[in-house]
Amino acid sequence: MREVIRLLMGIIAICIALTSPSVFLECNRVDVNTAEVDSSVVTVIIDNIKDGEEEVVAEDQDESLIRSIETTRDPYYDIIAAYHKGNDITYRYYRAIEKYSNEYNLSVEMVSALIAKECSFDIAATHAIVTVKTRTGKVTTRAIGAGIIYELWDKDLKDVNINSKKDLRSIENNVRATCYILKILRGRRRVRGTASLEQSMILRYYGIVRRDGVVDTTYYKDITGIVTRYSSE
Repeated sequence: MREVIRLLMGIIAICIALTSPSVFLECNRVDVNTAEVDSSVVTVIIDNIKDGEEEVVAEDQDESLIRSIETTRDPYYDIIAAYHKGNDITYRYYRAIEKYSNEYNLSVEMVSALIAKECSFDIAATHAIVTVKTRTGKVTTRAIGAGIIYELWDKDLKDVNINSKKDLRSIENNVRATCYILKILRGRRRVRGTASLEQSMILRYYGIVRRDGVVDTTYYKDITGIVTRYSSE
């Protein structure tokens, strides 16, 4: 009798969870013979995330993943961790950089170093006011996150569902935009006076500067210097 009652209570609990309007339970393993759910493999996904907000990952899961990442000693993890040691921002940047660098066939170390150079992995970093020439005329604005001037890239970024300047204020979108822009720049011809396509891509991202007719490669050297520093540690 007790076993029957226990079985019925388990089934009722599952039904209540599955019909709840605010959560969806994804059960990775259910023993159909006993109708018991292994709670260690139940993933809860919140479905009421507002537009522009990132999915919130459970704190204990984040800590576990961060510890796992730290043990791998990836050079680009070390670059990020130098600014945000072992916290949620570290993992969010790590996850996004790995995802979009791989998607667009970019060096994860190079992307990490570029973001470190541009904003120290601070999505709210304040950039200098600049005046840029766009398709519709001159605009005075500021870059967001990893040095992205939305007004210069608004048309291209719509291809990856980044439709407003506000969209760039999430870590996920900012990293995606950075990688997508680098991918576009890599597809353009190499700038005369640069030593490689990679150098040309990075300098185009920053803006080509010539001094006495010679391309200034200081920005590229700063990026590669960050990569070298953490790769050798």
